[in-house]
Amino acid sequence: MIPILFEPKTNNFNSNGLGRLMDAASCLVTEERNGAYELEMQYPIDGILCEDIKMASVILAEPGEGRELQPFSVYKISKPLKGIITIYAEHISYQLSYIPCAPFTSKTAAGALAGFEQHAAEECPYAFWTDKTASGDFAVSVPASIRSRLGGVKGSILDVYGGEFEFDRYTVRLWANRGSDNGVVLRYGKNITDLTQEENISNTITGIYPYWTDSDGNLAELPEKVISSEKAANFPYPRTIPVDFSSKFQERPTEAELRSASEAYMKSNDIGIPSVGISVSFIPLWQTEEYKDLAQLESVKLCDVITVDYERLGIKAKAKIVRTVYDVLKGRYQSLEVGDARTTLASTIAGQAQQIEEKPTKGFLDEAVKNATNWLTGVNGGYVVFHKNADGQPYEILIMDTDNIETAKNVWRWNQNGWGHSKSGYHGPYTMAATIDGGIVADFITAGTMLANRIKGGTLTLGGPGNGSGMCVVYDITGSLIASISNAGILLKKGKMDIRSDDANENYIDLHWQHTYPSGTQYYRTAVSPREIKVLMQDTDGTKKCALINSSTIGIGTFTGSIDAPTRFSINNYVSDTGLRDGSAYTGTVAVDGKTFSIAGGIIKSVR
Repeated sequence: MIPILFEPKTNNFNSNGLGRLMDAASCLVTEERNGAYELEMQYPIDGILCEDIKMASVILAEPGEGRELQPFSVYKISKPLKGIITIYAEHISYQLSYIPCAPFTSKTAAGALAGFEQHAAEECPYAFWTDKTASGDFAVSVPASIRSRLGGVKGSILDVYGGEFEFDRYTVRLWANRGSDNGVVLRYGKNITDLTQEENISNTITGIYPYWTDSDGNLAELPEKVISSEKAANFPYPRTIPVDFSSKFQERPTEAELRSASEAYMKSNDIGIPSVGISVSFIPLWQTEEYKDLAQLESVKLCDVITVDYERLGIKAKAKIVRTVYDVLKGRYQSLEVGDARTTLASTIAGQAQQIEEKPTKGFLDEAVKNATNWLTGVNGGYVVFHKNADGQPYEILIMDTDNIETAKNVWRWNQNGWGHSKSGYHGPYTMAATIDGGIVADFITAGTMLANRIKGGTLTLGGPGNGSGMCVVYDITGSLIASISNAGILLKKGKMDIRSDDANENYIDLHWQHTYPSGTQYYRTAVSPREIKVLMQDTDGTKKCALINSSTIGIGTFTGSIDAPTRFSINNYVSDTGLRDGSAYTGTVAVDGKTFSIAGGIIKSVR
């Protein structure tokens, strides 16, 4: 792929910009798990676009095979050396370092990411997304840059919720697991060795010495004292560490309890399994016999899980791709780094401050993908038929559960007008389809991020079991927050709330509240309509009171019926356009502050 050069501040990349950097001598994109994401290019000073390359210029390049082109902003240009300049550029997401956000708090990963958009102090063109359902207390206590709160410090998103970031142009995604395990195996020692990894093998802990002690000096231990890994004998020499289980047991544990706790500790801490830290450089291997054994690594992506097979140790360990260096011009990896996820995170964040509660442990999107994969990869049987016209030319492809169009029930149908699936045979109806005119029909769609100009439908459901807390957010054209609906309530920052009624129907806002005391339950209801406001209260003893405000009357009294469906109102005391009335229906005169009020039947008739 030939990188494309754009002017500084460009955010629309649907063109060739200033042109393609055809003269580039080299171009590498380095991306690390939850870390650096940068581009380095060497370009001749007599290249066609050399004079157009300047600070903050944007270079659009492919960060990996098959991935969407990503924008990188130039932040450094070296002095020429032998007619070549070196250009350093950082991913456009680094601009989040210069967008501050105001203080806010959140209880969920989704809410925290949405909070960056809502509380950005300046225009924020970035969108945030996550499939994580983790809960935990997140807080921006003082104004801070958004990127600084994503990771690398105590209390950041990674610190509180964990996960793996993906920066895709102006979208920031926090994945529970960004990569996947596609069965790729790296046979360590057969086709590759690494000095750092050899040190990791030598330093592997092979066993533990578990014990318990109390304040009186009493000691509990196992009869054999040390528990070793099954593969301990395959290592150069044993490496055993003492492990104190005193905090796990308030009283002296039995031998069985201490052994069980020790075995669980060894399993959860991978005792006897080397930590992984392997660098794989493809350059010296491309033309060698060894390369065929590594070719499968070309298909992996950042954060994918692979199996490292230590054949001489008899151990297999899972590890992640934690760093990739991609040769943009050649369209292939120059190098990969394989490492333990826990090791990489330790260098990126300050460590977990609290236990994260995952509900559920698998996100709904992961489950949908897994379900689709199982259906497709687990298929057994089926028939592929080329449907032909009168001239014998095929015009559509059918995939069916029988070989006969008339008897088939489950039918996939593909032709030049689109594709669709029917559970009722060839003639339909096709309940899932995509047609050439741009229409898509489906009963159920699961998506991570959906970009749409208009969404039309009967019901929009947000949140719920497996989906976390729902949120609906509205922005104006500048990206400023207008309103949001979330589990925190309804927030309106701009504009007004306009509720209108036609002649036949009257809209109103109905508010309910109740609280139970030892003496009973107290109920409140306030109904606000364009014509009046009613406030109803049913006390713990069953007493029912009400207040009424409309264009001609303000009054208080009682009501009959239930608080949800009152049948009759008795307004005893009120102020109306005809005067003041109270329940005593007083008649006579009252002197107040030197003035005399004439009252008849509780109504003020005159003042003198």
